[in-house]
Amino acid sequence: MHRLIARVALFSSVGCALPALANEADGTVPRDIDSAFDGDYLILGAGVGYAPDYNGSDDYTLRPIGGFRASISDMRIFSSGVGIGADFIPDAKGARVKFALGPVVRYRANRTGKVRDEVVRLLPRLKATWEVGVTGGVSLEDIFHSRDSVSVRAEVRWTVAGNQGARIFSADVSYFAPLARAAGIGASLGVDYINRDCADYHYSVSAQGAAASGLPTYQAHGGWKNSTARLYGGYDLDGNLRNGGWGIGGVVSFERLLGSAAQTPMTALRGSRDQWFVGFGLGYTF
Repeated sequence: MHRLIARVALFSSVGCALPALANEADGTVPRDIDSAFDGDYLILGAGVGYAPDYNGSDDYTLRPIGGFRASISDMRIFSSGVGIGADFIPDAKGARVKFALGPVVRYRANRTGKVRDEVVRLLPRLKATWEVGVTGGVSLEDIFHSRDSVSVRAEVRWTVAGNQGARIFSADVSYFAPLARAAGIGASLGVDYINRDCADYHYSVSAQGAAASGLPTYQAHGGWKNSTARLYGGYDLDGNLRNGGWGIGGVVSFERLLGSAAQTPMTALRGSRDQWFVGFGLGYTF
């Protein structure tokens, strides 16, 4: 099942940036002109992604991807990884500084299904996990020109099913700018930090696993898990993001595994610490 839902980086990245771009895409439209994003709206997207077989793998597969973002009565709901997040802080229309704070729930299915690597496949399968936490951030618009923005976001999540005691901290900074009335591009840099319980569950190799696979035993430890750089963009197919409708989006991300995620034999001997993700898809704004 996790191969069907895969990763939703494409429209969780592009979709979050489209409303700001649509409000004043080319800098010539007054801010008080109505747009599809002034009130309630819904962005739905689906496409295809090219992603590693598991975290640390050097085998890649094509997978369906999807995502959404919605605004309902000043509350924003959005896809967050394979999961859902919310922002309960309303933003004043035309405000340059905007704050976000709300809950987040994520589903993680690392090495829970079929693994292509014939050695890693011999290790005991992991159980899927559910993570619950809080996400928040701040964004500032009109930095270098009209409607570009810089955002800083952080979240902390605790595993509540599948691996009790795990904790994950994520943070990133992003920049988004309009290129024209119908298009925009953005980039982000991020890091993840995990505690020992999370590292042990995903990256340790037990004596039982070593006997089954031939890999050496390994005891993982907590610390920095990865650093990630992402480039993404979107284009409205009728040439005007303000009126909603159909659009296309794409994303390319590079993830450098660190600490136990890079040192585990599953990565160091059978995979790669360099992880790429490429996605492309189609979305519709209601």
